[in-house]
Amino acid sequence: MDNLLLILSDPTQTVLVADADNKKTVGFVHLHIRNTLVSAPIVELSSLVVDESLRGRGIGKELVLFSEEWSKNQGFSRIRLNTNIKRERAHNFYTNLGFKNIKSQHVFQKDLD
Repeated sequence: MDNLLLILSDPTQTVLVADADNKKTVGFVHLHIRNTLVSAPIVELSSLVVDESLRGRGIGKELVLFSEEWSKNQGFSRIRLNTNIKRERAHNFYTNLGFKNIKSQHVFQKDLD
């Protein structure tokens, strides 16, 4: 819950929620504007989650379409995301929505004591 409060208090981030009959959350997408020193700002789709029992019903697609609209309303003409190389179903999903695989990379992490 703390992460959600931080995200919602930051105007460069948003969370869009899909619900069933205004009663139950069935999916969400988290977007943020990514700023770096070496490239132009871009909207990054940080996470897209749909209830596993409801996948394949268009909920994810609708969340991505809303993400695109949010990005346009923020003045962006491009949206980017990362997905694990093992997630072939996700790759097909995004490709079918017009996303293109533009690079592969390794992600390094170090735990700090």
